[in-house]
Amino acid sequence: FLLLFLSALFVQLLVINTGGFLSPFVILLYLFTLGVSFLLNVQSSISFLVFSALTLVANIVFNPQILAIFQEDPWSTILYFVSFAVIIPLAQFLMRSYHVKDALSKVLKEYIQISEKREESILKSLSELVIVTDKSFNIVSTNEAVEKALSLSDSEILNHPLLQVLPLKDA
Repeated sequence: FLLLFLSALFVQLLVINTGGFLSPFVILLYLFTLGVSFLLNVQSSISFLVFSALTLVANIVFNPQILAIFQEDPWSTILYFVSFAVIIPLAQFLMRSYHVKDALSKVLKEYIQISEKREESILKSLSELVIVTDKSFNIVSTNEAVEKALSLSDSEILNHPLLQVLPLKDA
């Protein structure tokens, strides 16, 4: 949380010192808000955004040069606050879709693990030799029948070239 606080302080100071609402770094407030909503929750991102908006309003009130600019064009201030209001539902939508994708990837990962265990149990029950290799013909997986037939351990077989483990003899 200390790192989060320091990074939020850095972003806010960067925006304030480079012109407040007129800063080219205002986009960092939106990006930081989206990042916080992904990492923590929407409430934290909303509190960051509200605190940032209050800081920017205080900057306008206490800086006479920026106050004069916003008095000439008050609609720009309204436009900035509308943009702050728009980022909150966007952060919620992105966070929900991210969590849905995360949950879906967990389910798929579990399904893959179950499939691998099922495949492993099928291979163990076979009495024939089963050797799985990669593109370079390095052995990736074998069943127990291979270990028994060759009288080698798993460590002597796995990740070794197929022709080194199974020397073929020319008739």
